Amino acid sequence: MGIWGMKSRLCATLLSASFLLSVAVLSGCGKKKDPDPQFISKHDSLEVLSELKKRTEGGVRYSLQGGVSKIDGKTEEYNSFKYEMKEFIDALLELDMEYVDDWDPGKLTYPVYEINLETIDDTVEDYSQLTDDQKKEAYLAFGACWSDGYLITASGDVLKCDTDFEKLCECLGERFELDHYGFNTRVFSRVSALWHDKWDPENMMSLEDYLKNRYTDRGMSIEEADRWKAEFKSRDTEKITVTITNVSASELIYGDGDAIVFTKFDGKWYLVPQDPSLKKMMYTAIGYCLVEGDSVDLDRRCGYLPKGEYAVLINLGTGIADQFQYDLVEFTV
Repeated sequence: MGIWGMKSRLCATLLSASFLLSVAVLSGCGKKKDPDPQFISKHDSLEVLSELKKRTEGGVRYSLQGGVSKIDGKTEEYNSFKYEMKEFIDALLELDMEYVDDWDPGKLTYPVYEINLETIDDTVEDYSQLTDDQKKEAYLAFGACWSDGYLITASGDVLKCDTDFEKLCECLGERFELDHYGFNTRVFSRVSALWHDKWDPENMMSLEDYLKNRYTDRGMSIEEADRWKAEFKSRDTEKITVTITNVSASELIYGDGDAIVFTKFDGKWYLVPQDPSLKKMMYTAIGYCLVEGDSVDLDRRCGYLPKGEYAVLINLGTGIADQFQYDLVEFTV
C-alpha cells in the first residue's frame, strides 16, 4: 500500500480543521438519480451556483470566497481567492453537464480538483440565534471535485463535465503548495472512502498512519491512555458524547473539536473522513483542565455513519510538552 494507503485506487485524504463552512449537499441538472442514503440533496447544483453569483452582485450584504485544490497524489496545491470567484463561477455555469449513473470512486484519477465556494451574510452577528430558514438565507455553499471529465458533488451526484479544468482555473492565478499531511480536502476524501453506503478501506488511512502523520512525524509523543477512563455515552445525528474520568494523580488537558472517528475492517481501524454536510464550526484554542477524580462529558460533532463498528478517538494532553495520550471509545451503528 502506497504512502496515502492505496493500492490500485486513489486514497482518501483526511480532513484538517478548516475555516470554510461545510460543503452544502447538492444535486445537479438533468434526470436525478436516487441519492445515496448518506446524502440529502436540497438544491440544484447550477441553481446554487447561480444564487452564489446573484448574492454578491449589486450589494455588500454577502461576502464571496472559496478555493480550488489541485491534488496529484503526492502534493496538493491551492488557490485561495475572492474577487476572481465570480469569473470562475461564470466559467462553471457555461459548461455543459449531465447526470451519469455508471460511475464509482474507482474512476477517480489524478489530478483531482476540489472546489469549495461559499457566500456568508456579513450582517449576521450570531448564527446560533437564527432559525433553519434564516441560516439557509444567510449561508450558501457549493462543494464538488472534478476528475477526468466528471464533477462529483458532496451529495454524491455525478455529472459528466468534459472540459480542460486546468484552463478553467487560469482566472484564479498562481497556486501555492500546501504544507500538510494529506488531510485538507472534504469532498474528495468522503467520496473516495464512502460510496453507496459502504466504506472502502483501501481508500482510507489506518490508525497507525494517522497517529504517525498527526503526531510522531511532528515531534510529538503519543501512547495509549492510562490516566483516564473513557465511556461511550450517546450518539445522535449531530454529535457523539463520551464521558471522561480522570483516574490519575495529575491534571489532564482537553479542548473542543470535531469527532475523530474510526471504523473497523478485519480487526484493523481506519479513519472515517468527515461528513461534508456538517455545518460551520470554529474552535478557540483553549485547553480545559480535568483534575483527579473529576468527570466531564465531551461532545464531538460527527455526521452520518452507515451501519458498522466504530470508535471515536479521544486524545488528551498530559501536562508534559508535546506529549499526548489517546483512547478509542467503541460503539456500533
